[in-house]
Amino acid sequence: MFEPDGGNVDPSGVTHAYAAGARLLGAEIERFCPVTGTEAQPDGSWIVRTEKGDIHTQWVVNAAGLWGREVAAMAGLSLPLQPTEHQYFVLFDDDLDRIMENVMRAIDRVPVAAEAGVKRVINGPMIWSPDSNALFGPVPELRNYFCCNGIIPGFSQSGGLGLLAAQWMIEGEPEWDMFAWDLARFGDWADKAFTKARVRDQYMHRFKIHFPNEERAAGRPAMTRPAYEMQRGMGAVFGLNAGWEHPLWFADAPGTEDTNGFARQNWFEPVGREAAMLRDAVGVIDISNFGKYEVTGPGAGDWLDALVANHVPREIGKSCLTPLIGMRGGVAGDFTITMTGDESYMMIGSGMAERYHRRFFDMVPLPDGTGFEVATPRIAGFNVAGPRSREMLAGLTDADLSNEGWRFMRSRRIAVGGVDCLAIRVSFTGDLGWELHCAVDDQVVLYETLLEAAAAHGGGPVGGRALGALRIEKGYG
Repeated sequence: MFEPDGGNVDPSGVTHAYAAGARLLGAEIERFCPVTGTEAQPDGSWIVRTEKGDIHTQWVVNAAGLWGREVAAMAGLSLPLQPTEHQYFVLFDDDLDRIMENVMRAIDRVPVAAEAGVKRVINGPMIWSPDSNALFGPVPELRNYFCCNGIIPGFSQSGGLGLLAAQWMIEGEPEWDMFAWDLARFGDWADKAFTKARVRDQYMHRFKIHFPNEERAAGRPAMTRPAYEMQRGMGAVFGLNAGWEHPLWFADAPGTEDTNGFARQNWFEPVGREAAMLRDAVGVIDISNFGKYEVTGPGAGDWLDALVANHVPREIGKSCLTPLIGMRGGVAGDFTITMTGDESYMMIGSGMAERYHRRFFDMVPLPDGTGFEVATPRIAGFNVAGPRSREMLAGLTDADLSNEGWRFMRSRRIAVGGVDCLAIRVSFTGDLGWELHCAVDDQVVLYETLLEAAAAHGGGPVGGRALGALRIEKGYG
């Protein structure tokens, strides 16, 4: 399609120009040199095995395109990538029958195409990630291994990605927020079945109009918690959060699905009712999707102090809010840190950024005898919030919930309806409330207990969308 203000380049010529520039700066390029293995060394460097000999390097950059998944496997890494057949370049047999309906639509949209004729039919593979965005960045679990994979537009993004990759490796962080392309957005839950289902869905809807708050069903559920079936029976409409199914809102009838569009959709009124219910009475929010970490040992407090911006508590039962500062001085995360014992802390943050934050955690060496555990899979949680939350919880526990007996940002272990919980007086909605964290095996029992008590006080379940609306209204979190 002709565009008078557009331009074009020859990819082959520009690639050779890249190579010439790299050689001028001291790079060596070995052609026809298959890589047979990549082996991590104790000092963080790598040995790259090739048919022409071994190469010792500080960094490995996986930019292997269609074969990125296979190259990653040499390092013991599983990348959620799936090749798909696409009308792109000459490789496979032509398959016009498969796309003839779309060809006719294109001719209908641009009639001159019918007169111009088809000069060449191209059909070949492209490499896709589950959300069609790149898998970009250093691998959190491996030292000095960088991925630049799943690049569907290919050559056209080479300059920008090259610059950002160099910044990330040399300076520790790129100048732009790359989370939407950061490979850390996927974890082990993005397995082969999930990837295949999502890539098929992405390919089918590549040029469809997409809407705000759109949730896609393909490949789900990937991970669920014990309360999932109960919530589904209550009419919960779920979203995907770091692989977990998480209630976004509660419909009147089970099986309801989101509608999508640029105007108000079917969830707008129910979410408004949930927000009003919590604001005026009490609501129970499933916060099991928050990332949870336990830090234990004699150096736990000192390690946390070196990691985050705020001074962490040094008194059992105290909590603090603190940002995590990135390499360029920006905010990379936000955490609630609670001192739970003489040498133990619980840290709560974004579940979606759990793998992303690992890079920052690993930048600060753990002191001898100090342990760090990702506790998200074994701990569930609920936030009970609203003006009647104290009255509601008072009927479920013997703990003193008065303002004098339990100040803001204080915690203790209590029994709620017979379930052992770490209770923190804090509410992500900005209202009076408590977070209750329990063993995941107790999630259903605690949820049933809380919902029954909430109903007696004019409350009920609240989803993630109402939580977002409430906290934004108060400028909280």
